[in-house]
Amino acid sequence: AHFFSIQSTFYSLGIIKSDPTMKKFPLVFVVALASVATAAHTDGRSLPVDSLLYSDGEEGSCHGFTTKDTCIKNHCAWCVCAAVPSSCYTPEEADQLPPAIFQCDKGQQLLSWDLTSVPSTSAELNSLFEAWKGQHAKSYDSPIQNELRRGIFEVNARSVAAHNSKEDKSFVMELNEFADTTWDEFQSWYLGAPQQCSATERNGVVYGEVPVEKDWRADGAVSPVKNQGKCGSCWTFSTTGCLESHVKLKHGEFTILSEQNLLDCAQNFDNHGCNGGLPSHAFEYVKYNGGLDTEEVSAGGLVLCIVTLVTLTILDDRLTLMRPRRVNASSTHTMLVLKWTKW
Repeated sequence: AHFFSIQSTFYSLGIIKSDPTMKKFPLVFVVALASVATAAHTDGRSLPVDSLLYSDGEEGSCHGFTTKDTCIKNHCAWCVCAAVPSSCYTPEEADQLPPAIFQCDKGQQLLSWDLTSVPSTSAELNSLFEAWKGQHAKSYDSPIQNELRRGIFEVNARSVAAHNSKEDKSFVMELNEFADTTWDEFQSWYLGAPQQCSATERNGVVYGEVPVEKDWRADGAVSPVKNQGKCGSCWTFSTTGCLESHVKLKHGEFTILSEQNLLDCAQNFDNHGCNGGLPSHAFEYVKYNGGLDTEEVSAGGLVLCIVTLVTLTILDDRLTLMRPRRVNASSTHTMLVLKWTKW
C-alpha cells in the first residue's frame, strides 16, 4: 500500500482490512495486490498486479458520491489531491486529512438549515445529520446514542420543513444546536420550574389608542438574538431585552446589558441562577441595585458578587446616565451602586 505523503510499504490483506488508519481513510491508501504464491497455480501463471482503492465503508456513506456536486449536495466534503483521484469524504474524515496535501471543499456556503424539505433517502438524511454534527461539534458516547439522536434530529427536521413550507408563515424556523433534543428534554434543561410572580404590580396607567400592530425592529429597539447556552437563564434575557429596548427609546442609544450580572447578584430576590427566575424579580433587583452592568456575553454559572456603595455628586445636568462596570470579571463581580446627589 502506498500513501503519497509517507513511505510506501507492504501489508498483508489481514492488516489492510483491520488497520484502523486504513479503515479511517479508505480512499487515501492505494493498495497494490500481487500474488507471490505462483507455485500454487498449475499453469505457472502469476496473478497480475492490480491497483485499486480499498474501502469497506457503510452503504450510503459519503464515499459513494463520485462527483463534487453530488458530494457537497449531500453535505460531504470533496477533497482534491494532486497524487490521488479527487474523492468524497465525510466532514470528520476531511478534517483529519493532511491540509498540506488535500484541499477539501465542504460547501458550507451551500448549507442552509431553514429547511423547506427533508432528504428523501436515508443516506442523504444521514449526510445531513453528519454535517449538522460537524457544524455544532456534536459527538455521542455510543452508536446507540448516535442513532437515538439521529432519530430525534429527523423528527425536528421534518417539523422545521413542514412549517417553512407553509405559504402563510409569519416567521422562518431553522435547525439550531438543539436539533437533537426532544421538547421534554429542552423544557427540563432550560425552562426552569414555575414560580410565583409576587413582584408584579399594576400601575393603573390608562393607555390611549394603540395601533393594530407595531414592529419595534423598525425603530432599532429590539435586542439581537442571544444564546443562553445550557443554563436556565431565560429570565435574565427577558429582563435585559426589555431594559435594552427602553434605554434605546428613552436615550436613543442601544446598550447591551449583562445577563451574567443578574445570574451572579440577584439571588436574594427569589431568583435561582441557572435553575430559573422571573423578570419581575429581576426588575426589583435592578431597582434596588441602582443599575445593571453592561456585558455582551453571558457565560453561565456563579461568581462572588461584591457591592460597593459610591456617592457621586452631579454638577452638570448633562451627566445624567452613568453605568456600573465590571472589574476583574474572571474571579469577582464588582458592582458600583450609584447614589445620586445634586447641588
